[in-house]
Amino acid sequence: MMRSEVLLLFLALTAFVLCGCTAPLQAKGPDSGAPAMALRASGGVTTGTGSTANIDRMQQDIEKATASLQGMVLEHQENSLLLTIPADELFEPEATALKPASDAQIGIIAEVLKTSVHARVTVHCHTDSTGSEQVNLTLSEERAQIVKEALVRKGLDSSRITALGHGESEQVTSNATENGRQINRRISLEINVL
Repeated sequence: MMRSEVLLLFLALTAFVLCGCTAPLQAKGPDSGAPAMALRASGGVTTGTGSTANIDRMQQDIEKATASLQGMVLEHQENSLLLTIPADELFEPEATALKPASDAQIGIIAEVLKTSVHARVTVHCHTDSTGSEQVNLTLSEERAQIVKEALVRKGLDSSRITALGHGESEQVTSNATENGRQINRRISLEINVL
């Protein structure tokens, strides 16, 4: 086994043991201060020869690779997969620089994405509604680009990745509580496997 494979396996197993995660992934609960997110697969049928098998295979690979990573949500949509990561896992509040620990998380995801030369990724970045709309839009655009650049550094072809910032325009829950704001601050990787 190559040194990088051993290191990747070690990181994944260490994260698995430290966070006590099992499939389905779920936050520790409402008292933990973390968003209550769970790994789920919502059914979906894709069209096109082989695309269902490709998406199903990619879903299985992502589930295995990210089982040790806390707070991620994987949804099987009609023609794609949507992997959502709490922004607080990757970034400090209001910052555009990745946290040092996020490099390993992005590396694990990139390794899976590299296995399919047909996978196309759109990085969607969202904020909560704290601050002005323009500040949030700019922050989300910069963060989406930073995640794209990190995936490219991990070996993905930049032509396969699109980065989009949505600011506060696509909230999934109320911003009235800190838990709600944490859930709204998210990065979603939309993965299309042709």
